[in-house]
Amino acid sequence: MTAMHARAARRWLTVGAVALGAVGLGAAGCDEPNDWPRPRPRPASAPTAAVAAEAPTGGCPDPVAGLWLARRYDGVKWYEHRVSLDRRGGTLYCHQESRSWPGEAADVNPPRCPSGGFAYHDVLLTCEVIERPPILELRSVTMDVERHTCDYEIPGYNLDHFTGALRGNTWDTVNNDGGDDVDKPYRFHRVSCTP
Repeated sequence: MTAMHARAARRWLTVGAVALGAVGLGAAGCDEPNDWPRPRPRPASAPTAAVAAEAPTGGCPDPVAGLWLARRYDGVKWYEHRVSLDRRGGTLYCHQESRSWPGEAADVNPPRCPSGGFAYHDVLLTCEVIERPPILELRSVTMDVERHTCDYEIPGYNLDHFTGALRGNTWDTVNNDGGDDVDKPYRFHRVSCTP
């Protein structure tokens, strides 16, 4: 991983963990709340006033840019996706993190590694976005990092293809990854106007 990717990954992990703590996500299923634990064993911090104020309650200046979060439980495994969309100079840059772990419906947080910290399969990806308002289409392009936080066996990952309509700070999508997810629904919530 390059130094630039390492810095971006660390910022992403910190912002995502704090930002999700600043909002509540609705009913069970893909909208279950979670503290987005960091991959290193350290206590989760409470949201700061600055980050909590950043979580949008209305519209954002850009209809697409920001930090988007989604979750889904398939009866065997939990899946979490966060997408960072950053518009610079008219270009929309896309980065994605996906996490998964086996468990029951009540296991909304990953189990612990033997040495502490949370245990999950973690993938960092670069993605591309096509805007066709109100439809937003996201395709994972490259896998930049794939690991398991406990150094367990890595189960493999299919590149995502999310498509769906934006409604304010909600993005209802289906994912077709060419393998496990075929028209699987994911509801993303924008939790920050900035990535």
